[in-house]
Amino acid sequence: MRVAGREEARDDTGSAVARDGPLSLVRVSRLQGCVACANGECFHGRRLQARNVKGGQRTSVAMTSRFGPVVFAASPLARLDPRWKIAALVLAALIAVLLQGLVPALIALTASFFLLLLSRIPLSHYCRRAAPVLLLVALFVVWLPFVAPGPAIEIGTLTFSQRGLTRAGLVLAKALTVFTLMLLLWSTTPLEMAFKAAHALRVPGLIVQIVALTYRYIFLLRDELRRLRIALRTRGFRGNASLHACRTVGHAGGSMLVRSVERAERVHHAMHCRGFDCQYRALAEFRTRKGDIFFFLAVVSAPLGLLAWDLLSAG
Repeated sequence: MRVAGREEARDDTGSAVARDGPLSLVRVSRLQGCVACANGECFHGRRLQARNVKGGQRTSVAMTSRFGPVVFAASPLARLDPRWKIAALVLAALIAVLLQGLVPALIALTASFFLLLLSRIPLSHYCRRAAPVLLLVALFVVWLPFVAPGPAIEIGTLTFSQRGLTRAGLVLAKALTVFTLMLLLWSTTPLEMAFKAAHALRVPGLIVQIVALTYRYIFLLRDELRRLRIALRTRGFRGNASLHACRTVGHAGGSMLVRSVERAERVHHAMHCRGFDCQYRALAEFRTRKGDIFFFLAVVSAPLGLLAWDLLSAG
């Protein structure tokens, strides 16, 4: 890649290397000391600005993959303290899973939709992500109305189990409620702040770092696989059921595995050279406000009331 009159390449770890001249990389990210900066890139997916030291020209160089979900900064939920928001939404999701009645589950789903409207997340953004989840859950519950025992309901020539329909609706409602709450957390909290908030909530730093690195390098390996696929296509490879095609795919998979192991070793050594201590660091500072406490109490107390009502009704 040519940047500001200089030839730029990337080494095996993904670090930017100037071939014929000095190249300074200026991070736009507000974070510093993050773990995966060990590979020479801004770990959190911000764009890097490459400046030719001699010419003084500046241009943008995009990373291999962007890191982090789409964040809706205009959302009222985005202004909440991430610690209180994570604690409230995760607890609400766990309580929603414990509901056993269809009516409480539907009320919980309605409340999650209310939070969705409050977050100002576009409906199209929500539907695009909810459709695969609903399809996956539907594959497991579509049989319940036909196989579950209990009173039957006849609709034309079809006979459905009333208990099966109730169970199917309960599973769908709870799955959609949990998905909606997690999407709210995912779409209104920058990922680096979510990781720091999780660390502040006493989640072990090693687990936070493993999740962060896994998320980052999944996309990096995906890009590597895409480049490998393009290389195979340019050499005339076409996928079919022949022995040669299977052997080629096996060799490509082995090559990807070897590259992944080598990359992991290089990143591991680079992290140790930079004093990695399993602590997630960021410049963001958290401050608790009255609105954060009110949000936590409201979001947690509502599903707790539904759970109490559900248990009393069942008893």
